[in-house]
Amino acid sequence: MRTKIILVELLLILFNGVLVRGQNTNKPKSFDDFYKPAEMKVEKGYFNIYAGNDRYFIEIPEQIFEEDVFISAQIINGNSAYVSAESGIYHFQKGRKNELDLYQNRSRVFSKDSLDYGMIQSIEKSGLVPVYKSYPIQAMGKNETSFIIELTQDLNATRGIFSLNKPGPINTPDPSRSGIDSYRATDDAAIFKGYATESTFRRSIGGKDANYISAYEFEMIIQKVPYHLHEQKEDHLAYGFNTVDHIEYDTKSYKTTNKKYIKRWNLIPNPKEASLYEKGVPVAPEVPIKVWISPLTPAPFVESVKQALEQWEQVLEEAGWKSVFELVDDETQGYKKINFYWGNGTSEREMESSIVENQVTGELIAARVNFMDTPAKLNLKQYLLLCGENDPKILKDPNSLERRKDILTQRLASVVGELLGIKKNYPAVTAFSIEQLQDREWLEKWGTSATIVGASMPDYVTLKENNIAPEYLFPKVSLYDRDAIAYLYGKREGPPSLKATFYAEENMLDPTAQATFISNDLLRASEIGIQKLKAIYPKIPGILNEYKHDADLTKDFMEFISESFSLYQYFVNQEAVYIGGQMQRAVIKGENEDMIVYVSKKRQLEALKSLEEDVFFANLDWLTNPDLLKYNPINMDKFCVDMSKNILQRLFKKEVLLSLIDAEQKNGKKAFTCDDLFSFTNRVVFLNFDASNEPTGRQLSTQIEMANILIELANANNIDHKVHDLNAVIQLYLLHVRDAVAELMNDDRASAQVKSNCNLILLRFNKEYFNKSS
Repeated sequence: MRTKIILVELLLILFNGVLVRGQNTNKPKSFDDFYKPAEMKVEKGYFNIYAGNDRYFIEIPEQIFEEDVFISAQIINGNSAYVSAESGIYHFQKGRKNELDLYQNRSRVFSKDSLDYGMIQSIEKSGLVPVYKSYPIQAMGKNETSFIIELTQDLNATRGIFSLNKPGPINTPDPSRSGIDSYRATDDAAIFKGYATESTFRRSIGGKDANYISAYEFEMIIQKVPYHLHEQKEDHLAYGFNTVDHIEYDTKSYKTTNKKYIKRWNLIPNPKEASLYEKGVPVAPEVPIKVWISPLTPAPFVESVKQALEQWEQVLEEAGWKSVFELVDDETQGYKKINFYWGNGTSEREMESSIVENQVTGELIAARVNFMDTPAKLNLKQYLLLCGENDPKILKDPNSLERRKDILTQRLASVVGELLGIKKNYPAVTAFSIEQLQDREWLEKWGTSATIVGASMPDYVTLKENNIAPEYLFPKVSLYDRDAIAYLYGKREGPPSLKATFYAEENMLDPTAQATFISNDLLRASEIGIQKLKAIYPKIPGILNEYKHDADLTKDFMEFISESFSLYQYFVNQEAVYIGGQMQRAVIKGENEDMIVYVSKKRQLEALKSLEEDVFFANLDWLTNPDLLKYNPINMDKFCVDMSKNILQRLFKKEVLLSLIDAEQKNGKKAFTCDDLFSFTNRVVFLNFDASNEPTGRQLSTQIEMANILIELANANNIDHKVHDLNAVIQLYLLHVRDAVAELMNDDRASAQVKSNCNLILLRFNKEYFNKSS
């Protein structure tokens, strides 16, 4: 027995020894043991950086524990505009086992007030915020009040807090061609710059493997965020803002409420000027939003960025803030900073922007915009065709630098509005009347749209005799933007001043909520646009020949011809949107009591009349200019049939028919109905199935396309197996068309080509629907 006890004691001694040795291996080194000046360089700042033998360490001061830290990674050079999805607000905290824990708080649970301490404790204990990552403490700082951790793996692997591949441009960087180039410590940050190169093997079109090599320069930053309080503001349904959700517990009634708070930048006055701000005197924010513009940006387009910012400065000052933006020379991304990069992977037609936010409070932290003037160049052709009569300079110089600047300024101002927190609000884009868009004083003050955010179309409805200067033909920061900024950053509590600008999501059924539309009268706008196209289209050869003289103009002609045909299709599509149209808005007590308002029957009948004249019975001889079509020989018959097909597909979308059915059920005889649409189709497509009418080749082809649309609609809705209002409507009209076509085919007065066409339609009906095996 005694022998057994001695053995147990020996085992315990050995175990304790192993345990002590294990604990000792996990114990941080002293500063003197860690820092070897001969082997290691140090960059001193708020976060000291230690580097040696391709290893990188950072010193975390104890006083920053549980305080906000901004961590970000982004591509700063290379064919990419990437900002890491992991960029955001973190905080360090002392962990267990000699580790520092990094947290990214994503909790949405909050107490509404602090009256009930027991409830607050219950909330805090009801869930745990997970540790994002734990870092072993490598050594203590020299003063024993800071902790040194290693970041080598994070920096080299481009994963974790500096993720560049989730999703991102860098997936498998080659270690021999990647690494850290430089690092520096500042009074509030540690900044690392590096490069990554990788080879990717892909199958080319020819079936051979191809080696694609990509190279990127990246920047990674850990920055102390200045202590501040972020005042949250509740969302308002009449505006379009991005929001964060909070589940709030009321400690008085023990109820929960889901609240939406707006995402916005933190603008607070300097304490010395707080009283002035409260009195309504505009003051500068204590910490402005810093703005860096890439030095690679050509000088004219640097001015575009500055002018875009100045437009927003004006409405921000009305909301109580002046000098919100501060231009700086430092490229490093940081807290409360917007960087404008020239190029860097920008797509041809669109700018690329990204924003970093605090996912808990909704505070906007940092942003980036990649841009070029390519979208402006591409839109010059559209501008010349629609606004050339108001701008003689563009007729003499179709590549006008001045107009490219105007277009780019407008696009940049739209992006800046989104970065400030305003969503694209298309009802605000279409809020102005034709009369307002033809009035010089109105345009000088408010521009072509009640919002710049999402607006893109120049003012093509103004007339030459209105003498509007070209710079006023573009959207600018306007009426809705002023109200939205006053709510976002000022003391405004009510809805926008124009009810027509109340926010709505983009909706295919809503004629007032479509991208690129202009004015609140789409039919009249389309009519003016078509007339302008007719007037300028024959002048294109003279404009181009005078501009380029003896140069090869083939490409220019082809592009202008294609743009002209596209614009004509755009205008007729605009007319078609009224059919089945409905405006959906949030119900706001005292402001808006109707969730859905349908386009009136009168307006929809007017739209059909426009479509009849501009599509189904249109005279498009003006588009067949031989001096133009020799450069781009477009088949006019095919264009007309395709255009008719596109319009019919729109009119017979399931969503359109359902809207018509709903409108009839709610408004009865006052509503435009499916029967009204079918009567129109019978007349303009099938010529009322009257054998005395002799259709053209285009009309016969359109009849075939209409039959195909009905077959696809019936098959898609499976009307043999489900019975409801939509199916009944489709079934009845399909049977009507089939029977009317059969009767026409058997009419002795019908021509041979009409009978042949009828036979083809019936064959398709039977093969692809009526006799189709299930």
